Amino acid sequence: MNKNFTKLIQLISVNTAGHTSTCPEFIEGCPFLVCNTQTTANDIKNNYTDDVANAASFSFVPNQGHSTYGVELADRPILKTQTSTSSIHSFKHSFMSSTLRSFFLSFLVTTLSFFTLTASAQTTTDAYTAAGLTKPTVSSDKDDYAPGEVAIIRGTGWTLDSIVNVHLEETPDYAHHHDYHDTKVKADGTWEILYPIEERHLGVKFEVIVEGQTSKYNGYAYFTDGHTFTSLSPTFGPTAGGTSVTINGSGFSNQVIWKVKFDLTEVTATRHSSNVLFAITPAHAAGAVNVSVSSSVTDAVTLPNSYTYTGTTATSLVVSSASGTFGGTTNVTATLISGSPATGVNGKSINFSLNGTSVGAAITNASGIATLTNVSLIGINAGTYAIGVGASFNEDATYAASSGTNSLTVNKATPVITFLNPADITYGTVLSATQLNATATLNSSSVAGTFNYTPASGTVMNAG
Repeated sequence: MNKNFTKLIQLISVNTAGHTSTCPEFIEGCPFLVCNTQTTANDIKNNYTDDVANAASFSFVPNQGHSTYGVELADRPILKTQTSTSSIHSFKHSFMSSTLRSFFLSFLVTTLSFFTLTASAQTTTDAYTAAGLTKPTVSSDKDDYAPGEVAIIRGTGWTLDSIVNVHLEETPDYAHHHDYHDTKVKADGTWEILYPIEERHLGVKFEVIVEGQTSKYNGYAYFTDGHTFTSLSPTFGPTAGGTSVTINGSGFSNQVIWKVKFDLTEVTATRHSSNVLFAITPAHAAGAVNVSVSSSVTDAVTLPNSYTYTGTTATSLVVSSASGTFGGTTNVTATLISGSPATGVNGKSINFSLNGTSVGAAITNASGIATLTNVSLIGINAGTYAIGVGASFNEDATYAASSGTNSLTVNKATPVITFLNPADITYGTVLSATQLNATATLNSSSVAGTFNYTPASGTVMNAG
C-alpha cells in the first residue's frame, strides 16, 4: 500500500557524499515528485512507498536541459533533476502556472513511454564510456558479515579519478551515516576501505554509494550483516526428541532472540557465545530433517538434512566390579546388551572411567563384552568405592545410549623393606638413625612411613 499524498510534504534533508540534498518534495497539483540527484532510491522507497516494485522502475524525464529521471509510483512518478535546491523551489512556484503545468503533463506522458533505466543509469554518456573505458566497479569481499567482522569494500577501474567519495546507507535507516570522503585512488584505478561490523548491525542491509570526484560517475554495492550456521552436534537423536544439540556458527548476538527450527518445529535456543547456541530437539518422525537458525532480525540460515531422527533400539550396559593393589593396575569390563531375550551388541565403543576420571575405551566383541586392561590405579588411595568403575555407550543411528557403574576396590600394597646390617659399634654406643636406617619402596619408589625397631632407638646394647 503506497503512502498517502494528500497535502504539501517537505521531507527532512539528508547529507549525501558531503552535500546537503533535498529529498523528494510534493508539489500540490504536480503529477510527479521533485528531487535532486543526491536523493537515493532508498530515500524514495522509504519515504514515499511501501511497494519496492514501484520504486524500482526509472524513466528519463527532461527538465530545462538538465539530466533527470523519474520513478514510477502508484500515486505519481518522481522527477529527479541535477538542479540545485533553490531551483527545485523555483520550479515549485513556477509550476503553479497552468501553461507550465500543461507542458510537463504532456511531456511526461510522452517521455515515460519510451525509456526505462536502473537506479545507477545516467541520462548522458558517462565519462568512462565517453573515454572508451570499462565502467568502474565497487564490491565487498562478502555478501554477508557477522558482528565483529570487517567488511572490505574495494573499487576497481576508477582510472579517471584520483579521489572518490564513499557513502554507506543503512536499512533500516540509522541517524548517523558513514562517509569516507577523499578516499585516494591508486594509479591502477583501485581503492579500498575497511568497515567494521558492529553488534547493532545485525539484520541491517547496506548500500555503498561511490562517486568519482572528477568523473562524477556513481557506483553501487550491497551487503548485509547476518549470522552463519556451519554445523551442529550431535547429528542424530531419538524420535522422542529431548537431545541437547550444539549449534556452531558466528554472529550470534546477545541482543536478539535466537530460534532453531527442526523441519517445521521451531524451538528457542540458548546463546552460549557469539559462535555457539544450544537447543533441545523436539519430537519428530524418523528421518533426516533440515535445521535452520534465525533471529528476530535476521533471516534463516539452513543446513539441509543435517539432523536425523532415529528409531533407536534400547540398550543396557552391565558393568563388572574391579579391584587391584594400590599403585598397581586393574582390568575393567562392561557388557552391552539389547533386545529380548538380551543379546550382546558387537563392535561398539565403550568408554570407561575410574572415580569419574576417563581411562580409555574398548570395543565390544561378538558377545557384547568390552575389556580395558592394565588400567593404572596410581593416584587412587586404598579403599572401596561403591561406584568407582563407570562405563558408557554413546547413542548411534541404531542403538540408544546407556551407562552403568560398579564398585572399585583398591587393596593396600606391601612395600619392600631394605635394612642392611649396620657396622660394628663399641660398647656404650647409643643406637640411633646411624644404625637404624631401614628403607621402604614400592615399584622402585620410596614409601613414606614409620619404622618400628627392636631394640628401639636410644638403647645401649651389651657387648657381644
